[in-house]
Amino acid sequence: MKTSPSQTLPETEALVVSLDEYIRARYSLIAVQTYEEERFLRFMRALAQHVRHRAKGLYVWSRPRGLRLVAGPGIGAEARPIANREDPLSVIEYIEQEVESGLFVLCDFSPYLLDYGAPKPELVRRLRELAWAMRSRPVTLIFVGARFPEIPDLEKEVKVLDLPLPEEAETNQILDREVERLESNPNASVELDSDARGNLIQAMLGLTASEMENVLAKAAVRQRGLGPQTAGIVLDEKRALIRRNAALTFTPAIPIEHIGGYAPIRNMLRRAAVAGVIS
Repeated sequence: MKTSPSQTLPETEALVVSLDEYIRARYSLIAVQTYEEERFLRFMRALAQHVRHRAKGLYVWSRPRGLRLVAGPGIGAEARPIANREDPLSVIEYIEQEVESGLFVLCDFSPYLLDYGAPKPELVRRLRELAWAMRSRPVTLIFVGARFPEIPDLEKEVKVLDLPLPEEAETNQILDREVERLESNPNASVELDSDARGNLIQAMLGLTASEMENVLAKAAVRQRGLGPQTAGIVLDEKRALIRRNAALTFTPAIPIEHIGGYAPIRNMLRRAAVAGVIS
């Protein structure tokens, strides 16, 4: 994994590079804010396979399933459960007392840090002491969830990051997987030339990976495949998703001739669209 300056990389790749750097720099506690837990875990599995981290092992915890070793030396396709570590405090004790190295991803741990909106003093203190102790060991604890709470006592201990939505390259991969699936179905057709594919990719941007997969599946069912009209279906679905958030509105693309105002301003906007700058 290269560690090029993150500003030269796509946002998602830059996040993975940053995670690698934080882990190597012994940042003990990291919080990644995202609704896309499965997508983040795919990135973590890839990171855990890197030669720098392969020996550590990748552990994943959730309250219903407890703590599991999902990648590392001697681990095959099946995860290895760690017994009696379902309770949030018990997993902290395990990391504190029984682990010399490892990457630990705790899923939806944040609610257990609060009690009726107020931080739980004992658990917060245990995390602070754990962070201090882990600086001398190759152990990293990563919280993943929609939002990490603002807890003043942890403000200086937890590095908070946001997982970006899929960008164009990843969106292409998601579309490729759906196209491959449909091409193996004799009852479905794929009719996407370069223009239709480009329009579809642009329409999908701004959705999560799971939302992209769902809307492509919906379009495939409605059209018995994918074609030039698929981008419109995706935009309709995006409009419906955005409507649920009262803070946002969706405005479809409109021809510049439909924009009111002086002709010189419209001409300037046309030139800006081509040149990428306004002069």
